[in-house]
Amino acid sequence: MTDELKIIADSNEEMLRYFKQLHADHLEKIQVIKEGLFEINIRLDELEKTKKVYSLNIDYRKNVFSPLPDENSVNEKEMELRAEMHSLIDQREDLETQLAEESGILKSLEIKLKKLDRAKEEIRGLIMEEEERQEEQEAEESFEFIREDEEQDADELLRIHGRQILLLKSFDQTYLSTVLDRRLRAELDSLSHRLTQAEGFSRVDPNRSAILIREARQGMDRIYQIVESQLKKNIVPVRESEGVRENLEDLVLSLRDKHPEIVIDAEIPDFHTTLTSLQLRELVRLCQIFLDNGCRHAEASRLTLKISESEYEVSVEIVDNGKGISPDYMMESPWYSNIHRADEILFLMGGEFNITQNYPKGTSVRFSFPINAE
Repeated sequence: MTDELKIIADSNEEMLRYFKQLHADHLEKIQVIKEGLFEINIRLDELEKTKKVYSLNIDYRKNVFSPLPDENSVNEKEMELRAEMHSLIDQREDLETQLAEESGILKSLEIKLKKLDRAKEEIRGLIMEEEERQEEQEAEESFEFIREDEEQDADELLRIHGRQILLLKSFDQTYLSTVLDRRLRAELDSLSHRLTQAEGFSRVDPNRSAILIREARQGMDRIYQIVESQLKKNIVPVRESEGVRENLEDLVLSLRDKHPEIVIDAEIPDFHTTLTSLQLRELVRLCQIFLDNGCRHAEASRLTLKISESEYEVSVEIVDNGKGISPDYMMESPWYSNIHRADEILFLMGGEFNITQNYPKGTSVRFSFPINAE
């Protein structure tokens, strides 16, 4: 899919270059026409002043000693001036017609360029989304973090969880730095190229220079979006000043916006117990992991989130009507998958979770953790 999008992006870029050059050519024609009109108007003004001098309407006899004008020669000169003025007026009308036509063409080209610019941004966004999906699918082959399968006896449980947590942290840092390095390097190279071009055009073609600077500014916006989108994957948006209900309602609303094809129901009561900052953040993160998995992988049309609390613990149930999950999901999913992340989060919080297959279809995820764990 990415290759096809890149072909479309290249074609769009080629059309942009063509229409930008066409725009510059017509802009140059308009400038030449305006210069021609300016020269004609100056010449007409000069001829009008000269004609008045030779016109018979002017009284040359300022006093009794002033010579009488030769009427024939004056008429002849005036006729020459009028003929030249008529010719210039005709030329001016032709140029004004050309100017109107060129202005119409220029306006039409500007509309096309705006549409192509918008299409360019949309295509770029689609390519970025597709690249992100491919990167996630290829992550196992792209990184050399390998965890050996071992028998998990009770004595080694803590060591195995600790190693898994360190591996996940290392994976996230390496993945983030690799993705950012590759994407930002391409954008920065493009930005540098545009700024160099803009500097070169600044004296000979200010309009082209302005277009390149605008494109460079759009490139800066893309760089910000790349960094922000990658950081969001590792940072859970939590408002610590608000409670459990408000934060989880925000999460559900964002998922509804992202997946309008799925009905997402939520039963979130007001909490009587105040969770710590860490517990609130990890609760939202866990709900995000399991809800996002249900939206992306379960092929479900409905998801239901239910939360309850007791004096001692918080319990969460997430049910979908999707295709279900394999009983060996912990063994079959990659060690860096979100299910393994949830497992380690709950281990650190002293909690537990289980995933069961519903009949005839669907999956139930249940997890809980103690509120006042020592």
